[in-house]
Amino acid sequence: MKEATEIKVQAHVDQFKRELTREVMVMAQDVGRLHKERQAVEQQIADLFAFYSAQKQKQQSNMVN
Repeated sequence: MKEATEIKVQAHVDQFKRELTREVMVMAQDVGRLHKERQAVEQQIADLFAFYSAQKQKQQSNMVN
């Protein structure tokens, strides 16, 4: 009886490990995806600032002329 209980507990532990591993892998993929999305957004912001700066300089040079 004791051995059967130990085997059953071990089976539950093994199943839990598999499920937890699967969840951790999914979360790691999500973190990777979010990291890439963040980098893309940061690049878009940098591009917008560069565009704004160029337009501002263009307007200032047109005002001087």
